Amino acid sequence: MSIKAKTKASGLSGTIDYQLTKTTYTFGVQCLKRLYMEKHEPALATPDAPSTELRKMRGVEIGNLAHSLYPKGILIERDSEKPAHEATREAMENGALTIFEATFIYDGVLVRVDVLNRKNKKAPWQLIEVKSSTHLKKEHLPDLAIQTWVLKNCKVPLEGTYLMHVDNSKPFPATQDLMKLTEDLSEEIDEHIEEVPKRIKEMKKVLSSKKPPEAKIGTQCEAPWKCPFKEQCWKNVPEPSILDLYRYPVDERYDLYHSGIVKITDKRIEPTNEIAKRMIEVEKKKKPHFNKELVRNKLTNEWQLPYYYLDFETISTPIPRFNKVKPYNKVPIQFSLHIQEKQNGKATHKEYLHSDGSDPRPAIAKALCEAIGNKGTILAFNGSFEAAILKSLAAAVPKYASQLKLMAERIEDPQILFREAIYDSKFLGSFSLKIVAPAILGAKFDYNLLEISEGGAVELFFDEMNQESTPGKKKEELRKQLLAYCKVDTEALVELTNWLWSKLSKGE
Repeated sequence: MSIKAKTKASGLSGTIDYQLTKTTYTFGVQCLKRLYMEKHEPALATPDAPSTELRKMRGVEIGNLAHSLYPKGILIERDSEKPAHEATREAMENGALTIFEATFIYDGVLVRVDVLNRKNKKAPWQLIEVKSSTHLKKEHLPDLAIQTWVLKNCKVPLEGTYLMHVDNSKPFPATQDLMKLTEDLSEEIDEHIEEVPKRIKEMKKVLSSKKPPEAKIGTQCEAPWKCPFKEQCWKNVPEPSILDLYRYPVDERYDLYHSGIVKITDKRIEPTNEIAKRMIEVEKKKKPHFNKELVRNKLTNEWQLPYYYLDFETISTPIPRFNKVKPYNKVPIQFSLHIQEKQNGKATHKEYLHSDGSDPRPAIAKALCEAIGNKGTILAFNGSFEAAILKSLAAAVPKYASQLKLMAERIEDPQILFREAIYDSKFLGSFSLKIVAPAILGAKFDYNLLEISEGGAVELFFDEMNQESTPGKKKEELRKQLLAYCKVDTEALVELTNWLWSKLSKGE
């Protein structure tokens, strides 16, 4: 067995001369301009969103779980005195059966294999890529292909290429059975392997260039991963544009944009739904849309006082923590509740945040049942989410099941009303509360002003708050930030409901 690699001396550690890794290769598959920017203009990247940080953190946890399945596995350290590719070669020659982060380099491409495993010292190797997803995705195939291509060119005998992923049918406490290995994916990646040499040649050319390649904006800006350089490429896209048009076929949006149809007021646009038509009309007239009759009917005939404005925050972990919870099940860890007894009346506030590592569901179920009365409408923006959480709580906490199920039935979703009856050009084709609230109520409800501005940060803050190593003062800061983030949702909903009543009272 020979490993094709060039090394440069650099003290005891040594450095490996390479231009691409399996990660940067997948960047290039997504978009060559992204590949260029990652190397030459990294300072222009938008910092990782909390959801991205969370995904990376959970990926490490899953990687560690995968390692635990091979207790005699050898980990190739990245920062050891010996270059990783040399340490890998020695481990293989010394008879290791399982190697973690096995490192190979060929033609300027370095790959680190999550798990390299064989049945005995004479058997061929299994190349195993570990992912925190629950199934094989098409974006995994180029990743698997580049690793397989490098190992084959390094003369590593392979028995097959596999993906190890989370089995989301396994409830807690069956964490040892949580990881599932696919069948051999060699046939699935053959087509991608054929493309590797051409892609590598193209990518090397891009990396050695003095300027980024031309790249039209398109679906690759968001998928399979949101590009951190999107803002650079989109800075000249007006708001609103054809790309904001509600539920318009995505590929068609970009085709129209690149054909010169940019503004949504362009006469050549043929909207495919009523909301898209409404968007165009609002933009042409420069006046928000407000269907008074629909709003009046909803508020006077369907929403019943007292109003209970409810919002949950949840965690969703690949490794379940609580009884009968499956991977990525949403588990509520806090709620905010505003209660309004009279129309436009002052709302009282109640809240709960679980503050330790125990199962939060019994305490949340109890607090909800004590706070929400038997009469009145429960208002939740994107209410299907809150209804699902209430039903999951009913299943998890039988003592309060009947009350929780009735609560789920009482939910009304103001988002549906806004979607059907209201539109402002500041919505930009979205009916998310984070868009609607500041558009109508002003900067007071700008979520970007909060320490936590998106759901991904909730899980990060919650985990840090409940770590034993976190100092008490820091725990209290995190607790305040979590409570503030959850509270702003129900507070905004109170103000939006008051705004609806005021619009009706003014005859608008």
